[in-house]
Amino acid sequence: MKFETYTLRIGGITGTFYTKCTRRKRNIVICGKGAPTVPDNGGMLFAPAVLARNCDLFVFDYIGNGRSEGAFTPMNCVRSFLVLFDAFTKGCTGTEYYSMKRFRLKYKRVIPAGHSFGGRFLPQLHRFDKRIKEIGIFSSAMDTAKYGNLGKPEEKVTDFNRVMKNAGYAHLYRGILSKEWKRHWANKDSIAPANCIKDVKDVKVFIAHGKKDLSINYVRSKEYYDKIAAVFPEKAGRTLVLKVYRYGDHGPKTTIPAVKDFLKWIKVK
Repeated sequence: MKFETYTLRIGGITGTFYTKCTRRKRNIVICGKGAPTVPDNGGMLFAPAVLARNCDLFVFDYIGNGRSEGAFTPMNCVRSFLVLFDAFTKGCTGTEYYSMKRFRLKYKRVIPAGHSFGGRFLPQLHRFDKRIKEIGIFSSAMDTAKYGNLGKPEEKVTDFNRVMKNAGYAHLYRGILSKEWKRHWANKDSIAPANCIKDVKDVKVFIAHGKKDLSINYVRSKEYYDKIAAVFPEKAGRTLVLKVYRYGDHGPKTTIPAVKDFLKWIKVK
């Protein structure tokens, strides 16, 4: 599939914009990426699956991360989604990072999704913006207080932080080693996903995980699904779905089919 990519800045947030042509689509997926990774620069492997559904795609650097401005905090990760959802819904101008070319962007439907680390900042969105009523969570650890207690190969938060520090990623995620993040990993703030179950009452929640994921065990998504279903049993199988992919990993073997299934489930034509 042929498509175009542009590095756009929208307000203080920078990311890669994927589109099949210069004519704008009615829908856009805004995607928070996993961590620790370098900023996306046009190589997102599930992009064709999004574009095939007549959607544009914006894969962004969180506030305080990579090419975006500000401080990297848990709440600013949530704000990154909120700022972009509002901007794309009301209409905004994206400025190409290098050429300064301007794009006028406005969409009828803005769809938040997140892979791995990015999935943690979706359940809270409806609390802050009632217009957000559908989210896609792919291969995420939604309760990091338990993260790693299943044994290897699942990593622990300490493993994650060690890589952030020793491999230099802390320079891209400016503030990731702070006490604020330690509180978040321990579910001691109000936006840890484990503390936000009630926020998804009126939200369509699609959860996907690969059974062969060696970074985050697929059981984590089942635990999260069960927590929501226990509070809102009427959602199970209707506005709450869990898809486990038998041969899925922590990468494209899960995200590509998951993106297709998610967009089909929320009836993106």
